[in-house]
Amino acid sequence: MDTLVKKPIYLCKLTMKLRNYTRLKGVLKLQKKEHIYRFEKVCIGNTLDIIQDVKYNNNLHNSVKLKYGKNHGCEIEFKSVEPIVCLGMSNARFRE
Repeated sequence: MDTLVKKPIYLCKLTMKLRNYTRLKGVLKLQKKEHIYRFEKVCIGNTLDIIQDVKYNNNLHNSVKLKYGKNHGCEIEFKSVEPIVCLGMSNARFRE
């Protein structure tokens, strides 16, 4: 049986690469231009693989796409994570 586990919550300085989709002649295509953004966010975990995982950081991914993405969607990739401070532990809601 799967057990529910807690994960640490951090305030991190994140660096992200974003590429938007554009509609060209009725077809969605990924733009070649990359945008680099650097910001501070509260997220679960302090490693790059946990930050990239939508299972743990769904709110982070949704807020970043809403704020920086355009009308047709975008692809995001986090490049670096610098933990600033640990804020505590989450509820036991993640299956392992």
